[in-house]
Amino acid sequence: TNDPPSILTSFGVLTFSENTNTRVEGVTVHDADAGEDFRSLLTVNLTVSHGKLSFLGIPGLFMNEHPQANGQNVLSLQGGLARLNSALGNLKYKGKKEWHGKDILLIMVSDNGNTGSGGAKFASANVTFIVEPLDNAPVLSCPLEQMSLEDTPLLVDFISLHDADAPANALVEVNVSVKIGEISFGSHVGTRVVQ
Repeated sequence: TNDPPSILTSFGVLTFSENTNTRVEGVTVHDADAGEDFRSLLTVNLTVSHGKLSFLGIPGLFMNEHPQANGQNVLSLQGGLARLNSALGNLKYKGKKEWHGKDILLIMVSDNGNTGSGGAKFASANVTFIVEPLDNAPVLSCPLEQMSLEDTPLLVDFISLHDADAPANALVEVNVSVKIGEISFGSHVGTRVVQ
């Protein structure tokens, strides 16, 4: 009779930093009657919704990546038990660029009917990933030089400020100075100018 596979995880929740490729430790697959030869291979599907999974290449292990239309990323592995656990031991996760929040790693295992009567047996497990935000530095875009005629005002409308993790209503302080000359600002709703 075919024995079912099982999944062991040493954690329920893992915490990561935004924009960081981090190792996922503690996931192993067990199956009493699976082995390493072609007739006893297992299939492991790993799914996340807000990032990408990767691992070091293992000789003899088949891997396919399946991006889904709904944004999910499915990594499918097929191989012997030892090779699968070696790959899982080097599994890494990285959230989408500038994304933070909660993601779920869904682990699905099929023993493909290996080995014995009773057909294919399955196991599944979930692990929660918490991706914490990083404070990104603001980015100031402006040209290095501008020219103006003597005693003629220059409209400075070519400077922009961007902060990837600041909400639209965030308060931002900008200090502007010149060595020679004067600066003046027009009136804008929601902006306070102190000279």
